[in-house]
Amino acid sequence: MPSLHKDGRGKTPYWIAAYTDQFGRRRKRSTKKTSQKDAQKVLNGWLKAIDAARDGHLTEARAREIIGEIYEQASKGKKLYMPTIEAYLTDWLKAEKPTISEASYLKKAQAVRLFLESLGERRSLVLEAITEDDMVKLRDELLADGRRAATVNGLVRKILAQPFRQAHKKGLVRIDPVAGMKAVRGDSVEKHTFTEEQVQRLIDVSKGDWRGMVLFGFYSGARLGDLANLTWDEVDLDKKVITFAQKKTGKKIQIPIAEALHDYLLTLPIKDESKLPVFPTLHGKTSGGKLGLSMAFGRLMARAGIEQGTIRERGEGVSRKVSGLSYHSLRHSFNSILANSGVPQELRMKLTGHSSKEMNAGYTHHEMAVIRGALEHLPRLSILEGE
Repeated sequence: MPSLHKDGRGKTPYWIAAYTDQFGRRRKRSTKKTSQKDAQKVLNGWLKAIDAARDGHLTEARAREIIGEIYEQASKGKKLYMPTIEAYLTDWLKAEKPTISEASYLKKAQAVRLFLESLGERRSLVLEAITEDDMVKLRDELLADGRRAATVNGLVRKILAQPFRQAHKKGLVRIDPVAGMKAVRGDSVEKHTFTEEQVQRLIDVSKGDWRGMVLFGFYSGARLGDLANLTWDEVDLDKKVITFAQKKTGKKIQIPIAEALHDYLLTLPIKDESKLPVFPTLHGKTSGGKLGLSMAFGRLMARAGIEQGTIRERGEGVSRKVSGLSYHSLRHSFNSILANSGVPQELRMKLTGHSSKEMNAGYTHHEMAVIRGALEHLPRLSILEGE
């Protein structure tokens, strides 16, 4: 018969339960309860689990249900939060969404989606079942897919570390599965840079809005998607600056307009203080896909007779080919020219949006003067048709 008793030697204040387990063995175990009533609830839960195990009905779901009942009874009606991995990460995303920018949310949602896809059926296991092996598997899959080491470290050790660190602090998991993971130190896959002659060839074969996109990429270092969605209210021709929030990071950046780019903008039908797009035929288009902006730029390179080159081949565990030259290479060219012109790294990071801190009110007059001076080192290209 199951029973409760106190330690006769007074070594513990808790009630001790005596019972027979599903294998017929006599057990004694502390209930960790000082109240006999609460201790009886705990014992009743154990006996229910033993009966289910003896009958062969103790599934994982049933075990969680029984533990939840024990906790609810012992805590006077408080529900025990025992989510599956998928449910926990879904709840975490919902809680994060109203507190962060849309760009940050999309990045976190991407990390969660990739992790759940990697887990497969394990996503339905209780959160406590998560292990470091699950994180290592995701890391290795991302690397095999052709993602850069920095990208993988960001997804796993930065983004996914957040929900599991919270789970560990709240006692939902005994071990943080990301805490012991080291950063990946793979070969850095860097884009090549365009030569001045190659950029001029791109301009010569460009028509309509693409001519401006090439010029903006070379003279501002901004990303393809941000420029495609640039609006006239973000362009100040009097102060010669463009100011916009990056879609990728959500950070607000401000970039001086080089003289050559300023001259080009003056040829366009300007819509002062208007939210109309600077490049209407490209506005709203995505970068990826066969009909995306990246592929369109690849076709532009082909017309200019510029080889994309390859810095990582598809195959041998790598599912994505990485080209040496792409629109992003204009960003690298911009950054390299500034670096060679003596612009400090801190200011270059502000211009390209790589800074880890949000931009404050803008640049000081001294910073802006340094950057404008550096922009004078950018070559003056023939920007207009017929020049």
